[in-house]
Amino acid sequence: MKKQLPLKLFFIFFICLSVLFSVTENCDAANYFIRWKYSGTETDMNIEKGQSFYIGDFVMITYGKEYYTGSMVGGTYATSAKKIATVTKKGLVKTKKVGTCDITFKYKGKTITAHLNVIAKGGFNYTSQYDSAFSALKKNAKALSVPKKISSGNAVTYLKKQTNYLSKWGQNTCRYTTYDGYANTYIRNENNTVNEDRSNDLVVPQAGRYLTLLAKLREFKRKNDPLSTDSTTNNFKVKKVTGSGSTVTITLKKAISQAQIAAVKIKYPSLNSSGDSAKTAKMSTLIYSVKAKTYYRGNITLKKGSKTVTVKVVQNAFPYSTAVTLTKGTKYTLHFVPETLSTFTSK
Repeated sequence: MKKQLPLKLFFIFFICLSVLFSVTENCDAANYFIRWKYSGTETDMNIEKGQSFYIGDFVMITYGKEYYTGSMVGGTYATSAKKIATVTKKGLVKTKKVGTCDITFKYKGKTITAHLNVIAKGGFNYTSQYDSAFSALKKNAKALSVPKKISSGNAVTYLKKQTNYLSKWGQNTCRYTTYDGYANTYIRNENNTVNEDRSNDLVVPQAGRYLTLLAKLREFKRKNDPLSTDSTTNNFKVKKVTGSGSTVTITLKKAISQAQIAAVKIKYPSLNSSGDSAKTAKMSTLIYSVKAKTYYRGNITLKKGSKTVTVKVVQNAFPYSTAVTLTKGTKYTLHFVPETLSTFTSK
């Protein structure tokens, strides 16, 4: 007859298992870095009465290579004074009355605080130039929308929204505001995307939606980037590489997917314009001549559904259009997928 373990041993085993899971969870939480966009665990926001916005858009969360905003995770929000400002479970803040209050955000056992100073509607005292810029940014922000999820089907559409928003901000309002809705402390002399000169005046809080849209696009890119080893399920698998003349041909094991096309568009914004086809994506790579000890550039246009990638070899110098003829019988190394170098001999 088999002996059964005493009940006490089962109890001890259960306690040890619970402690193990608790330690693992605490260590995991410790690796999360949570802060406000322009500061650490505390930030100041001056905002007008009657505004409605998602405060989680301004919360930055990093975990290894992962990056989120507070609006993308299931954190907990609270207000210190409901008469001044309320906040919903999803982080939607509504400023009700002139006064001050704190909005807290808690996630993974960590809490950060926003000190809200609610002023009267129209209470910001800026010049007409600033006011015009605020109106333009507000109109631009209204065109933004953030989906529940970025997918292969909608990624290109939302990428266009993101790039169009940033383009209009750069053309019309960047001298006076940050792209996420804060007034600049002074009028900038040059159009740029640096937000170091912001004030605490959150004049267009709805512009924070841009931060969450950008974070969702980046997260989609991280998971689907065919040129990164982080994307273990979606990265390109090279079957064969050949080279002749000014062309290198890459044969893939699987056809290029729409998710891979969208991820490359996100990764190379300067090479892809909003007017390009949703089924193609441009990128570049490096080709190294072992004999000449020289790097060349490879210009690529990826096509959805194709297993063949054509690389046009050019000089690795601006404007990256001077064709290079590969030397017959010479070995070259193609830097296509990181950490996976493909060597071929030109024919």
